[in-house]
Amino acid sequence: MSTAAHTWSATSSVSIGRPTMFNPLAFPSNGAEILLQSLEMQREAGLAFEMRDSEDEERIQQKKARQQLLRAQIERRKELDFVDRQASEITQQLLASLVVVIRERQTTLRPEGYQTIVFDNGDIYEGNWKGSRMHGTGYMKRVTANDLYEGEWFLGLRNGAGSCHSPDFGTFYSGKWQDGKWHGRGELVEPEGIYTGEFVDGRLQGYGEYVYNDGHVYKGEWLNGVYEGTGTYFFRTAASTRDSG
Repeated sequence: MSTAAHTWSATSSVSIGRPTMFNPLAFPSNGAEILLQSLEMQREAGLAFEMRDSEDEERIQQKKARQQLLRAQIERRKELDFVDRQASEITQQLLASLVVVIRERQTTLRPEGYQTIVFDNGDIYEGNWKGSRMHGTGYMKRVTANDLYEGEWFLGLRNGAGSCHSPDFGTFYSGKWQDGKWHGRGELVEPEGIYTGEFVDGRLQGYGEYVYNDGHVYKGEWLNGVYEGTGTYFFRTAASTRDSG
């Protein structure tokens, strides 16, 4: 049985090299200042990031609040439109009855000219009259709607330029009318702010600007009373977004 063996010479020696000497790191004299500046920059960057997150969250909450406000405005305008249509129907019924009375000369009222008329339900009209209907310029206070209109008329309907105050709804409209409804360019004052722009068939539609009482502003396109299309929303912080939704 053979055994492998390692033979060491008496003269053998293990050579151990001297440790390599490294130059010490040179630390700049203003190193502490540089380090502090770096830490401060990191801290400021972190704060800026947190502020952006905070601003984004605030904007999200503001957008939700604005959507709720728009829904509330739409509901109020629908109710206003309903009351207005009811009052307009009553006016047309009263006019139809009045035509018969005037034709049969059962009243001192004339079919044409400037006069004051007190209807059976308490409505009052004062102004120009043609064909036994409001025509030209005049003002009318309606009991049913509790509103006051002053402006132009065309054969019994509000047409042309005019203004209407509806205190029960806190609204005041001044501008163009067509067939008894807001139509064309006008200005609408509401409890939440003021809209200036285009109207179609009684609704905010087309280009318009809404200045809210809280300092927010929307400038852009509208459809059926809400933001739709291209527009810019200016938050109270003076930041803006192109998101019209």
